[in-house]
Amino acid sequence: VDNTAVVFDQSLLDLVAGVAAQSVGFDRPDVVLTAATDGITIASAMARHFDVPLAYAKKSRETGVSEFVEARQRLPPGIEITYSLPASAIDPGDDVLLVDDFVRSGSTQQLLLELADSAGATVSGVFTLIAVGADGLDAVRDAVAAPVVAFTTLADTGDADVYPYS
Repeated sequence: VDNTAVVFDQSLLDLVAGVAAQSVGFDRPDVVLTAATDGITIASAMARHFDVPLAYAKKSRETGVSEFVEARQRLPPGIEITYSLPASAIDPGDDVLLVDDFVRSGSTQQLLLELADSAGATVSGVFTLIAVGADGLDAVRDAVAAPVVAFTTLADTGDADVYPYS
């Protein structure tokens, strides 16, 4: 899914964050958590809306950070994804709102849920800008006892090029 035009439009994302937070009724979290890189812009808008810090997990470790929380997932055919988050980014007991740009399979969001759990935080909600099909949202809903919401949902036809954004 090419969502470049959307994730680069910070003015739009600032509006989406306010509408989403009010319509879903998300409580003010202690921190917003996302995965680098495309999720950062919508997560940043949500963090600004709530006036809370933004934390983002990366597929690489920062050199100057000594302690990390990590989550790994093995995907077919033998690909392993590891996300690292500085241990100081989320405190035990923090209320976390997971935010990402899109959900297709739910695997990235499940890694973020694992990171929050490993940090001792509670996930109070999951928000995505775009859901492609229902399978990913359902997988995330099965993994967390919190609201899981997509701003918009697209049919999954298996053809990633059929979703133009204007």
